[in-house]
Amino acid sequence: MNRRELNEIKAIFEPDNCENGMGIRQIAGAYFDGEGKEIVSAKEDLESLRVAERLKYFEIFRKVLSGTPGKNQINPGFSDDAYAPDGGRGLLMKLRDSELKDDEALSEFFQKTASRLSMKGNFLILLAWHAYDLPVITADGIRDSESSDEVFRYIICAVCPVSPEKGGLAFDSDLQRFRDLNLSMVVDAPVCGFLFPAFNDRTSDEDSLQFYSKNANDLQSGFLEDVLSCRRTLGASEQKDVFCDIVKASVGDDINFEVAKKIDDNLREFQNEQKAENKEKVPSIDQKEARKILEKSGVPEEKLETFEEQFEMQAGEDQKLAMTNLTKAKDMVVKTPSVVVHVKPEDSDLLQTREIDGEVYLVIRIDENLSVNGISVNPGTGEVTEYPDSAEETPEEEQPL
Repeated sequence: MNRRELNEIKAIFEPDNCENGMGIRQIAGAYFDGEGKEIVSAKEDLESLRVAERLKYFEIFRKVLSGTPGKNQINPGFSDDAYAPDGGRGLLMKLRDSELKDDEALSEFFQKTASRLSMKGNFLILLAWHAYDLPVITADGIRDSESSDEVFRYIICAVCPVSPEKGGLAFDSDLQRFRDLNLSMVVDAPVCGFLFPAFNDRTSDEDSLQFYSKNANDLQSGFLEDVLSCRRTLGASEQKDVFCDIVKASVGDDINFEVAKKIDDNLREFQNEQKAENKEKVPSIDQKEARKILEKSGVPEEKLETFEEQFEMQAGEDQKLAMTNLTKAKDMVVKTPSVVVHVKPEDSDLLQTREIDGEVYLVIRIDENLSVNGISVNPGTGEVTEYPDSAEETPEEEQPL
């Protein structure tokens, strides 16, 4: 799902829609302790709740539809096992088709999920069912809310930590004094969740789901793969590490500074081309496209003989890597163990490597402006040409008493 599709479903959970529930009537949940033991499970009729309580539920489900596509919003397909009688997809279909009225399916889902989540402390698993009359969008992009040719029936899930609220002194009107506030357990923002089916191309895609993870580097793989039966999916930082490992394993130690810069430039160029072709699509790269980028960057063809094998072995079969995880749009980052240099992509030619007296140095060409902590320095002589305005200096931190 792209950002526009996510926002369309997310809009259902806006506060303005809270009073009538927009067809969202049934909510089911199960509360577990830190060891995965169920404390209580229940169903709620949304219409029976106070508006303030509905708003809290809406806020939680809105969060599941937030984030950055390709990072903490991913759209994995199902594995072959998902289609087995006891597979994850079959269980999701039961939940969706029964409108959360199948108590046996609910119990199975809650127990399986609790056993495969990686959580510290108590947590709540929430499910909601909804039927969305999909408004027609005309050829000129106008939304016709009065017309609908499809009903999108889906379930949405949120997994939320439950923790004691912070204590403090509060005024007790009966005792007429301040005393320690009684602690209560509070539901926090979800750490993960999903929408099933996915809403790809503004229609129901029952062969995939949309998964949210608060931490883009921790996708709760036990839940995602073992309970939901989705294909193996790499986290954001893992995608970056895997790409670098694939390049290193395929090419070896022959990549110099210039080739590395070209790889970064070509990744960014490929990303921009995809955005220009389809602004709604999440830019990604597959095995063949990754190889072409390395070839374009000057990596000899004979060095890429094992590239496909390395890609499939480390990234997974038919895996695509999100471009936003491989390169930064705003800057190129050059690191040594003690120095980090950020440079605008269009200015990457300012950086070069030079060997001086047998040592390799990173050289930065200086044009006309040079400053050190706000102090302007003459590039040619090294003399200070301007002191920073004292009013702009950062005040020293206050020392503890």
